[in-house]
Amino acid sequence: TEKSVNSRLSSPAIYLPGPKSHFSLKPKSVLETGDPPKKDPEKDCPPCFNCQLSAFPCSHFSECNIYDGKCECPPGFGGNDCSVPVCNSLADGRNRLPREVNQTCQCTEGWGGINCNVCLTDSVCDPLVPTRSNGTCYKGGLTVHENFQMCNVTNKKILDMLPNQPPQVTFSFWINQTESFYCHLTNCSFYQDINSEQNTTEYKCDKIKCQCMAGEMLCGKDGSIDLSEWLIEEINGPAEFSCYGSSDCRFSEPAMDQLILSIFGDKYISLDCFGGECLHISEVPKPDRPHKPDNTNIIIAAIIAVFTFVAGIFAAVFYLSRHWSPSSYGQI
Repeated sequence: TEKSVNSRLSSPAIYLPGPKSHFSLKPKSVLETGDPPKKDPEKDCPPCFNCQLSAFPCSHFSECNIYDGKCECPPGFGGNDCSVPVCNSLADGRNRLPREVNQTCQCTEGWGGINCNVCLTDSVCDPLVPTRSNGTCYKGGLTVHENFQMCNVTNKKILDMLPNQPPQVTFSFWINQTESFYCHLTNCSFYQDINSEQNTTEYKCDKIKCQCMAGEMLCGKDGSIDLSEWLIEEINGPAEFSCYGSSDCRFSEPAMDQLILSIFGDKYISLDCFGGECLHISEVPKPDRPHKPDNTNIIIAAIIAVFTFVAGIFAAVFYLSRHWSPSSYGQI
């Protein structure tokens, strides 16, 4: 109606009630007056982000600060809802730069991983230890405070289905460095077996919950399947993350294993991982690494025995050569 149209314009008293209501005073256009129409801030501005409201959830299962309505992001993520990967390094703390759209992170020297969480050298850890010196990038795989792992998926059939889009895992699943879904594991215990041949580290977690990044690959993107409901309803745990040696790792969870088996024919997600945790040198785990069996004495004894045997043969030959005579043997 004419009234409803006019009510959306900023000019006051533009509708005249009474018998002549079909005549109305309409405001002049912007071209006629030269003044733009006024805006109502409450109607035109989008609502401010407030994670205390259900319309603004925090991603990566991060906590919502009840005082300022901001999400408290885990390391490596930023933005209002913690959905944006950040770059630089862990040492930059809250000053890390968000990753540009459709770009990859250029990590500070000495740092690696999709969102630059994994230390690569000892020197970069100094700012992260209380003494500001003797920082150590511990790569043993055993979590002391907060360990970061970066893994490439190595299942051949998975790689074949994602040509030129390498799948990677940080307890988030990434395709071509774009996050598809993330998981949170709780009630975890660890086991480590150290021997002279190979170290084995296993993490077992009773509970796991996962969430899709809406609209991304595997989560509703055009041409892709949507695992959103399946991740919420079926992925519950227990889950296990195991590494054999320095990089041969696997991730296993009953429902996820069944999906991998039915689609790709593999029993679990196989991974090639590297990780690191910044610690003070005094915090670095020092397991009593078993030494390889010391066979030195056995080897020396064997050498002596062989030498004695050979020397005995030469002595016998020498003795017989000195005492030999044709009459020593019977006639033929």
